[in-house]
Amino acid sequence: MREHKIASGDISRIIVFVSGTTQTLCEPLEVHRKPATCQDANRSLPYLLGVAATKGNILIKDITPEALKDQATLEFARRIVPSLDEEFNKANRMGPGKITIELASGKSYSKQVDIAYGDPQNPISWRNLADKFLDCVSYSAKPISTQNTDKLIDMITHLEEIEDVTEIFRVLP
Repeated sequence: MREHKIASGDISRIIVFVSGTTQTLCEPLEVHRKPATCQDANRSLPYLLGVAATKGNILIKDITPEALKDQATLEFARRIVPSLDEEFNKANRMGPGKITIELASGKSYSKQVDIAYGDPQNPISWRNLADKFLDCVSYSAKPISTQNTDKLIDMITHLEEIEDVTEIFRVLP
């Protein structure tokens, strides 16, 4: 969507090619399009793609009881269509993956990713990792100050330079 500057409202459906593990994240389809619990949402490809398409990202707040009622996400999840393709069966591992986005205009775009983002061969960027950390910290049972989260991110980014890794734990509450 970012690559082709596609707005969620322009999409008529997204076909996601599934097999093995990814297929289990879509079946039964109607249940996965409207997950009942946070655990169900976390294991629902149609719901998670609905979140990503409507919000541009998936954060912890998108997998809360309140978020499960978001009509825009639920409506978009109905546009997710799984298509069985054994090419994508990797013995219960994630990747490769492929989607086709079909627009109301009749245009369509397909993209295949052979190595999942976050895999050691396709590592997550430090910026994205820090953003995920900050999202998680915002739900911490023991709040961490902004100053300490910034310090933790800097320490972890420069982990090889720290003489004693227990310094990291001293910053935590």
